[in-house]
Amino acid sequence: MRFSFVAVSVLLSVVETAKVTAPWLSYCSAQSLETSEFLSILHPNSFWTFLERLANGESIDQATSSLLSPTEKELLERAAKYRLYSGRIVVHEKLRPHDAPECETFAVYQGESVCNPENLGKSISTLKENASDPKDTYGHMLGDRGSMVILYSKIGSPTFLPFHRILKKAALDGEVRYVYRHLVHRDCPDPADAELGGFGLELEMKGYGPTPITVDTAHGQYRLEDPANSKNVEQFGLQALQTILDSSKPLESLSFISENAPMLVKHLSTVRPTKEVIEKATMLAQHFNLPETIISINGAEVQSLHFELQTLLEFLGEYQSLVKRFLLKLEDFEMVGRQLMASSLQVAPFRFDVRTSTAIVLNDLSRDHRYKQWPRTFRALMRPPSGQFYPLARNVVALTIVMDLDSFASSLLEDIVRVVGQMIPVQMILVLTAAEDSLTAAVYAVYRQYGRIAIVLKARELGTKVDTSVLLEEVMGELEINTGLDMDDLIQMTQATQLAEEAKKFAIKFGAPNEIVAYSWQRKVMQVYQEEIYNLQVAVMAQQIDDSSDYLSLLLDDEKTFKSRHSEIFSMQQNYAQKMVPWTEWIYSDRATDNCAFAVVVVAEMHRQGDVQMVQSWLEAVGKTDRKMRLKIVPIGSPTTNTQLLWKLHRKEITPEAALDGLEDDPQDLDNAELQRWVEENSQIVSDLCEMADKGPVVSINGHIYGPFTTPVAVSDIPTWLQAEWQRRTETLQALRINFELEREPSALTQMTLFTGHLVALMQKHSHLFTGKTVMDIPLEKVCHFEVENETALVQIKELATMVDAIIIPNVQPKYTDLPAKGVYRFRHFDGTLTHIIPDSHYALMLNTPSAWDIDGASDTADMDNLTSPADAVRVILRGLVLEAVVRSSGRGLQGIPLELRLDNRLVDRSVSMAFPGYTQLHGDPGLYTLQVSPNEYLRLSAPTIVPLASLAFNMAVANVEVAMGDESILNDTVHVFTIVSGAVYERLVLIMMRSVSKNTTKPVKFWIIANFITPALRESISKLSGVLGFTYEFHRFHWPGWLNPQSRKHRRVWAHKILFLDSFPHTVQRLVYVDADQVMRGDVAELARTDMKDCVYGFVPFCESRRESIPLQFWKSGYWEDYLRGLPYHISALFLVDMARFRAEAVGERLRAQYQPLSFDPASLANLDQDLPNNLQHEVPIHALPSEWLWCETWCDDQSKAKAKSIDLCSNPLRKDETKLDQARRIIPEWSTYDEEVAKILRETEVTDDSTDDSHEEL
Repeated sequence: MRFSFVAVSVLLSVVETAKVTAPWLSYCSAQSLETSEFLSILHPNSFWTFLERLANGESIDQATSSLLSPTEKELLERAAKYRLYSGRIVVHEKLRPHDAPECETFAVYQGESVCNPENLGKSISTLKENASDPKDTYGHMLGDRGSMVILYSKIGSPTFLPFHRILKKAALDGEVRYVYRHLVHRDCPDPADAELGGFGLELEMKGYGPTPITVDTAHGQYRLEDPANSKNVEQFGLQALQTILDSSKPLESLSFISENAPMLVKHLSTVRPTKEVIEKATMLAQHFNLPETIISINGAEVQSLHFELQTLLEFLGEYQSLVKRFLLKLEDFEMVGRQLMASSLQVAPFRFDVRTSTAIVLNDLSRDHRYKQWPRTFRALMRPPSGQFYPLARNVVALTIVMDLDSFASSLLEDIVRVVGQMIPVQMILVLTAAEDSLTAAVYAVYRQYGRIAIVLKARELGTKVDTSVLLEEVMGELEINTGLDMDDLIQMTQATQLAEEAKKFAIKFGAPNEIVAYSWQRKVMQVYQEEIYNLQVAVMAQQIDDSSDYLSLLLDDEKTFKSRHSEIFSMQQNYAQKMVPWTEWIYSDRATDNCAFAVVVVAEMHRQGDVQMVQSWLEAVGKTDRKMRLKIVPIGSPTTNTQLLWKLHRKEITPEAALDGLEDDPQDLDNAELQRWVEENSQIVSDLCEMADKGPVVSINGHIYGPFTTPVAVSDIPTWLQAEWQRRTETLQALRINFELEREPSALTQMTLFTGHLVALMQKHSHLFTGKTVMDIPLEKVCHFEVENETALVQIKELATMVDAIIIPNVQPKYTDLPAKGVYRFRHFDGTLTHIIPDSHYALMLNTPSAWDIDGASDTADMDNLTSPADAVRVILRGLVLEAVVRSSGRGLQGIPLELRLDNRLVDRSVSMAFPGYTQLHGDPGLYTLQVSPNEYLRLSAPTIVPLASLAFNMAVANVEVAMGDESILNDTVHVFTIVSGAVYERLVLIMMRSVSKNTTKPVKFWIIANFITPALRESISKLSGVLGFTYEFHRFHWPGWLNPQSRKHRRVWAHKILFLDSFPHTVQRLVYVDADQVMRGDVAELARTDMKDCVYGFVPFCESRRESIPLQFWKSGYWEDYLRGLPYHISALFLVDMARFRAEAVGERLRAQYQPLSFDPASLANLDQDLPNNLQHEVPIHALPSEWLWCETWCDDQSKAKAKSIDLCSNPLRKDETKLDQARRIIPEWSTYDEEVAKILRETEVTDDSTDDSHEEL
């Protein structure tokens, strides 16, 4: 496997003073256990062989000698070191029966536990197949029929073999389903067995000690010191690059400099970069326009900001398994696999020629007056955009939506009109249909006569039952036109009836209308826009188009553009077969060799008319397609006369033409044992396809599965279908096949297709690791680079060094205006000490743990916002694992769905799905859980969802939900207040805030505390306060999702959690009040919660402008904000009110994240992230201005207004920089000291209580 890197900006050292312990990791570390789990992923047969060899007394090395290649052994060593599969083993242990016998091996079947293999052997023949709990299948299974027998055994125990021999034979004979689970050794004497490594620490330097230190390393001597007042930042990148290239160990130098960048500014200031280094660095920066860091694996781009060792190890293990399953028989299979990884991502989108006379064009970028200030030259795309989009007065990205007037949501058309109003450079086109042609004709008539403005004016009404008799009258009234026409006259005059008929034909031709989710279509448009603009930029750079080109017409006229679209063929999910069909099984082949482009398998139940029609279409297509194919038809179900015809075809007794002529729509049943046996044997060859064909025919082309189909496929659809498959992947694979001289390999193309299909699925499973893009080839002779030898190390790739080839291309900016990094980075393996930190420095620490880890500070954790090196120790508890889930209905993501995670019917966690893509998170220890919808009358899961929470890298689940009509609103008097806290000072301040809110609020209060940044000490304090003050509380935890660009600075991540994930709160919260931790409340928050927000989603207080001293600081009155707001106020985010029902209904969370994502890549944007986002969005999502007395801040508000203040916030004051928060509180708020003393007294005198009304108050 080959890795290539550009500019790894965060590299590694080791630190001993941070430890992660896992209380649930109660079993002793055993390499044999980790090895067995690794082998089960790599190849199931190897797993059983390994168990047998260990039980026969062989050592681990002996048992694996013939099972693992050198590369796989290296991968296993790293996986075992980091306990990568420990979660899976813990799940095995937790499934052990509570009344399990005390023996090293025992079998469980039909409710009984047996320690004697002889008793098991006697019982096998008498066992009857019975319905089993879905959880029973968790483990390592042999056999797919018969009664369930679960074997528990300590790995390596000689007592395993007698049981195993009996169960293995019975499973292979179809008598039992044999499930193996580990028994483990408990009570480890060494507590280190519960420690985990493989995480990083980001140390944001807040203050440097006065004494520099000198560090001697094998690759040079460095002086670390405070970068303050340094004037040499501008060339820091070039100076660092020159130092790295001059080093005898460039990788080690790169690592050290990246770890300690801010402390090396002065040290490197004396380095003089050579002319060659400057030229090559400039070329990389200017000609390739690369982001800061790119990592690729065999050409596939990796998420550099989500690069996790555990995820990479898990992926590589599964990748090796795919290579063994599908490529092992090919020559040079490892090289083939390398080429296929990048090619699997090079799938061009399907294009359809949707030009039609029935198009309602809502905007024309090339002609409309509103776009006249935009440039028309394509060269404008080569300049940086001013925001998310490139202003170009050309129609280069067009979206055509086929809209059913009888069923679509009116909000969808309103959103489309809003997109046009916001001048987003995408041409929006509508094609309208309805069950009644008269309705469609009426709308087209109004459009033809009065233009697009009529459609815009009636956007809301078109989503309801339109009264055509008044539609014309209303439009003319709004346009102040009086012509005396009625609707019938207008329809006849505009020939709208013909338009309605053409629109209906267009919809059928393109398999429309499609279901478009109103709250997620804009994200898809944004994704397509970015892809199209990238393709256009490439075409401009390659001089393939110029300003005389009509780019959109060029695309639609291309031979690869489709003229029709079968709805199911082009919208099927990407599934791939698990098995390959043997060469001898094909009933028809266009050629004697395997040089056919397509291997087609059709699975059909020959009683069903739709299935018979599918078989007829493929038989009729035989020999008539442009590209050669071979065909296999697999009948399932009881034999019929149709089945008999296919049997004869299989034995070459008749031709495909004869079989086609003989197939009947209403076949007769046949009682033929030999025919039945052939059907069963034939089905086993493609058993995975047969299992999918219960509701309709299933077709596999080169292993890519389509179906089950519910709509007919005509023979005329098949050439288009094959062309789609050719464009999707086959064309690229055929070229690779020729390149590797595999034309005569009997099943090479199918093997390669299956491999790439499963590889794509694997990369989608690890989507938080991969971006879905390929990395361009960079000519190494033109840029600075160096190759990594196997004995050296790079970032977390250090752990994989002997398995990979790595090329490093340092990507530095020729000039810097600020420090390239604000802190240092350390990586924790298992050993080492915290080194190379200037004594008496202060820093804020943020743990960089795998996304699957749900971490918490231990009881003696220091203040992570103000650590002093090197003495402060950081202890962290791995509370459990994170389950990321997607909630869907009919393939669509759903928001607002309340979910529960239960273990043995005990509630462990609950959450609610967010708008896109129905995403949510739940948390728990490793275990086998049931994922279910919270009890209500309007939702239920389509099927019980059993979820293993077992991976230390990534856990994902999909919950399919059926939605019924019902009222989900839940109203009560409770006032819901949420806050976010980080650091010891704010943990003290938040208790004062909670005391003041509780005292002054006339209704019951429930606090929601964001749990991601708090300590156990605060948890305990809140519990004590709750018992005395009478409020309830929950700790709400939401980890940063992998699909959203993260914030690297801790305080900015805190800000982001305040605004970006509000839709993760449960649906029971109807109104939510945010209060900053450093506020003191004087008013009644219940009054605030009842505020009439005039149909707005949320309310904020506009910034005060009454303090004269702060007038020069009022940034919203000049520059960007003055131009953007156009008279609207800029609001402060220290306190706000959210109507959660409306927030979810209008998908505002998704809109905020969609706004955030592109802006987060611009360092000049979102200076005040939590405030800037809602203020920047208020033209689209209006903000209700709350009365100014709800938030008084000394920085902006004058002293006279303080008397009326209902809340006082300790916001930062640039005029008093040296004043601490506590001193500020005592000076500004007279009652603060009283509250502080009251809270201190409660904490001293009160035992920890558990009076929260929610049993799950520790987490949501």
